[in-house]
Formats: sequence, structure tokens, C-alpha cells
Amino acid sequence: MKAMSKIVYIPGFVLLALLSCCTHTLDRNEYVQWVRDYDNGLHVSKWIGEYDLDVQYQPAQYVRLQKMGTGSYQGEPVGENGGGALQYYLLTLGLHGKNTDFISYGVSDAAEKQRKLYYFSYRFQDEITLEEGDEKLPCVLYHFEKPVDLKGSRTILLGFEQRTNKPETATLKIDSDQFGSLPVRIKISKANIPHVALR
Repeated sequence: MKAMSKIVYIPGFVLLALLSCCTHTLDRNEYVQWVRDYDNGLHVSKWIGEYDLDVQYQPAQYVRLQKMGTGSYQGEPVGENGGGALQYYLLTLGLHGKNTDFISYGVSDAAEKQRKLYYFSYRFQDEITLEEGDEKLPCVLYHFEKPVDLKGSRTILLGFEQRTNKPETATLKIDSDQFGSLPVRIKISKANIPHVALR
């Protein structure tokens, strides 16, 4: 009987060790660095032709930290438990290897620049969806940010409905002829996101 109890005890200990490894807690700065690190799957960059598309998934606790002033982006309010009705992504559009204004690039006159600015300020939202499993979620929050520095890139805050099942992967789909004839798909991994010590 003693041998049998050891067999049951060892797998339980191993499982506990694995679970604690995947749900470790970081301090605020470590957590922010972890979320922004390209190696962890929440921050992805893709080069499409002459364009760079950079997508940053913002977990609810990350949004809350930004709201508390840990970073530069002041996110939307979230609940006390770090949850919210929406899931947020930052999409940054730029030109590969160039520091040229994204909106001014490739336009011939002021009227064409104004049309391009209007397109990315409003109409581009309709060409962005989030694919989670079999579901395709429309972009319900869209904010095209004005540039605050001399960089040529432009950043857009995207919000999608938060599903209760919260799958570990999502794909941001951009179906715009601005980036070619085929849709652009950028896959985000949300697996093993650590916890953060908020207090």
C-alpha cells in the first residue's frame, strides 16, 4: 500500500509544480516587459511589401497598469479584477526601413493625402476583424492616434468583444487593398500570460 500512495503523490506534486510555473507572478515592470517582448507571442511584427505592421495585444492587467500610469498609453477603464468587456490591441503601421510619414507616403497632392488620412481615420476599421476559433469579431472600438513624435509610423487602438471562453490564440485579419490583394493575417498567442502584482 505504501508503494501505491507514492505513485499517486509524485504525479500530483509534478502537476502542482507545472501549474505554478505557468501562473507565476511578476512585479509591474517585469510584467510590462514580458507583455511587450516579441518572444512571448503577444507582440508581433510582420513585414508586408514595403510596410511594417506591428500588433501588440494588451491583456486586461496590462491595460490597468497603463491606466495607473506605468506606461505612456492611458487605456480604457477595466474592472477591479482586471477584466473588461473588450479586449485591446495596438496596431502600428509604418514603412519598412524608412522614417517617412505613413500617411504622406505615396500620395501626389494634398487632396489625395486628405483621402488617405480619412480612410485610416474612419473606414479602415471596417476592414479589420479578429478571428478566434470559428468566430470572427468585428472591430467595435477604433482610435487612430495623432502622432506625438517625429516617427513616420501611425498607431491605432483596436477593441474587440471579450469572449467568455478566451482562447489562447487569435488572428488579427486586415482585408485592405492598401497592403496588397490578399488579406493580412497576424497570429497572436495568449498562452501562459503571467499574473502581475497590482498592489
